[in-house]
Amino acid sequence: NGDGVVNVQGLALLQNMILTGQYPDGIPFRPVGGGSILATKTSSRIQDRARLTFHVTTSGIVVRMVNHVAVRGLQVRFDRVASAPESLAISTLLGQGFHSFANGSLRVLMYNQSGYTILEPGDRLVARMPFSIANPAELRLSGELVLADANNNRIDSVEASISLEPTSVSGNELPTDFALDQNYPNPFNPSTTIRFQVPSTSTVKLAVYNALGQEVRTLFLGEMNQGVKSVVFDGKDNNGNQLSSGMYLYRMTAGSFVSSKKLMFLK
Repeated sequence: NGDGVVNVQGLALLQNMILTGQYPDGIPFRPVGGGSILATKTSSRIQDRARLTFHVTTSGIVVRMVNHVAVRGLQVRFDRVASAPESLAISTLLGQGFHSFANGSLRVLMYNQSGYTILEPGDRLVARMPFSIANPAELRLSGELVLADANNNRIDSVEASISLEPTSVSGNELPTDFALDQNYPNPFNPSTTIRFQVPSTSTVKLAVYNALGQEVRTLFLGEMNQGVKSVVFDGKDNNGNQLSSGMYLYRMTAGSFVSSKKLMFLK
């Protein structure tokens, strides 16, 4: 932003440029590659370093990724989106999800702003974008699709396709990795839902902490079977007292797996 320092203001500026598709002076980007990726495109080429399948239904988009190299971030644009997504809360294993909508195009950016989230090679659902889509068959992928590897380089040989077949978003598919989703809604009042997944029977703790790092509510502590789970947080502490408005942290621990996210309670 011209101050000669790489800081959060610069990060916000870059993120906004990606999500709007234009420079601060309003001049649009020229997409690298151009063109569009049609829903009929399919491939199982062994040389593809990553393969993305966007499952599009009337209730939203679910992203499956098969990656043969580690992945740090995803940038994608959907065209022919009939109406703006209302209260879209993206949950992603890549850390955080951001979006913008203009002129029928939905731009999405998924990454961890602190840079710590990396997905090792695997086959998994990596994101859920719940919103109403009137006609899923009309939606298209643009040429603005980028996967970043663990070294922040663009990954080549990425296969991408749209499927109009639904995939599991409710726990019918057994997960292969631990994961903690962003709560929804966020901010919230009076309650919010936290989803997480467990790949095998494990001792799991899910708790909420205040800004001082003090535990204020234990949401779950005990053995949990494999599956996609969810708990509802009602904004109260362990004694049943209503918490004050503000930012809190919720953390999931299971063996060596530890993941934390922020939530905001508003009265």
